[in-house]
Amino acid sequence: MLKKYVFFALIFSFLYSDTHKEIFTKVYESNKRNPNEKCLFENTLQYHELPEELQLSYENDLYQILEEKITHAQIEIDPFPHLVINNFFPLDYYEKIMTHLFDASLAVKTPFSGRKKINLNTSGLNNINVPLQQVEFWHHLTLIANQWIKPLIAKKFLPYLSQVFPDASPSQLLKIVNNLSFHNSNENAYSDKIYYDTKKFKLHNHVDLPGYYCAILFYLGNYQDEIPFEIGTKLLYGPNYIKAGIDSSNGGNHCTFAKNIPYQPNTLAVILRTPWSWHTAYGSSLLDDSYIRHVILFPLIFSKHLALPKEMSFKD
Repeated sequence: MLKKYVFFALIFSFLYSDTHKEIFTKVYESNKRNPNEKCLFENTLQYHELPEELQLSYENDLYQILEEKITHAQIEIDPFPHLVINNFFPLDYYEKIMTHLFDASLAVKTPFSGRKKINLNTSGLNNINVPLQQVEFWHHLTLIANQWIKPLIAKKFLPYLSQVFPDASPSQLLKIVNNLSFHNSNENAYSDKIYYDTKKFKLHNHVDLPGYYCAILFYLGNYQDEIPFEIGTKLLYGPNYIKAGIDSSNGGNHCTFAKNIPYQPNTLAVILRTPWSWHTAYGSSLLDDSYIRHVILFPLIFSKHLALPKEMSFKD
């Protein structure tokens, strides 16, 4: 029995060692495309030329700005790996996002009380009766998210991939690296989307869907608004839901408060999807009845070709 514990201790120390992080750095470098293509993993993404509008000089500057902000952002590991970047987009581009935001009346219901959404995939945008220019803007923004932001975030969190798949071997983790998916899924559960939350919205304590690598959240809003603490994203301490046999969609009383990511305009928040990445969000009675909390979700997911099991274990 002692030998068994020693063996697992050695494996654990390897998975979280600097040597293990170097493996992922080498994998990243070996799979990196032409830097001008802004794509990271050769086997995952077929590069497409961005629309002409995105190749203007200010858009090229935009990539450099976003790259620098993500590269220099600090990943925090308590209660699980995550990061927060304030003032993410340049102010002029953020104002464009706010100007092109869809009216809440166009959003559709979700299973969660007080929450509606607009899917930003092809089917979602095709079902909205708005000017073409507005639809094109969101199409361009999702291209920026999928071809620029998601690959940069994927690289950023590579050293923590073994926490997403705690029982995967190093060789399996290397396979997983080449099966990240940088696209806007046509499956609504995994598509990029805008959430419209009222003061009464409430989410259960939950871990994101299997198939997620990271949840990339982008907070919208007006800088002049007074926003109560309550409506931020709450990160929670909780057990490994697989080992504890807990429903990942509702952690109930198994979770306790760890920290709050404030809901602030123009803020990017990234949550790594481990089996203990419990979090929640809810509204506040301090808000006006007409107030809407706007959040864009850009899921960073794994390719279907990886054939992920339902739970976050990984077998050959």
